[in-house]
Order: sequence, then structure tokens, then C-alpha cells
Amino acid sequence: MGSGLGVGRNITLMRTVRVVKLVRTLRVLRLLSWASEPRRMMASIVGSMMCLLWSFFLMLFIFCLFSLILVQGLTSYLVEHYDHIDPLVFDELIEQFGSVAATMLACYKMTTGGEDWTVYYEIIIHTGWMNVLLFLCFIMFSQVALMN
Repeated sequence: MGSGLGVGRNITLMRTVRVVKLVRTLRVLRLLSWASEPRRMMASIVGSMMCLLWSFFLMLFIFCLFSLILVQGLTSYLVEHYDHIDPLVFDELIEQFGSVAATMLACYKMTTGGEDWTVYYEIIIHTGWMNVLLFLCFIMFSQVALMN
């Protein structure tokens, strides 16, 4: 008979635990109905992730395109004027624009405000008007089209 009492108490304990869990669940549901605005905002953020991803890919493509063109123009200038270029300018050109990846990083810095674009302009100005024009077109395009 003693074991029968223990089983009855266990069932009562289990029912009590179930009721406590149910009350907790109802509290959470009540809290969620109160927080409908944050839920909508989170749904908007999650829904816009694909657009954000495609925007990153577009920026990457534009940086890559301008970097390829700029590196090609700077390389042509360096090949044609290798004997007449200042060694300090040459070193700066190689350091900042020595590869497509380095030029893409420079474009990213210029566009996002990581470094002022006039720093790079002072380097490119020594390489002729065509490279300067391309560089300024990139700056105008990135500020007007990409960042707005």
C-alpha cells in the first residue's frame, strides 16, 4: 500500500509540472503578442538579406571592373615611362595599385571612407590624364550611384 501512495504523488507532481509549463508557454505567447513590432522588424531584416547579398556582389563586380581597367592603365604608363618616373611615385604606385586585389581594396577604402580618395588621387595624378579621368569617374560613380 505504501508503493501506491508514491505513484499517486508522482502523478500529482507530473500534473503540476505540466501546468507550470503551460503557464510559462502562455506567458511567452502573451509577450510575443506584445512584441509584434520587433517581430515585424526582424522579419523585414531577414527578408532583405538576399537584396543585401546581391548588393554586395554588385559592388564587388564594380570594384573588380574598375580595378582591372585602372591596373591596366597604370601598368601601361609604367611600361612606357619606366625611365622617367620618380622612384617614390613608382613605389607608391606598386604598393597601392600593384595588383587587382590591392586596387580593389583601395577602391573599397575610397568608397566607404576608410581612406580619403585624395590620397590615391595624389598618386595617380602623376600617371597621365587618362588614368586621372578614369579615377575621377570611379569616384563620381561610386558616390552618386553606389552609395545612394
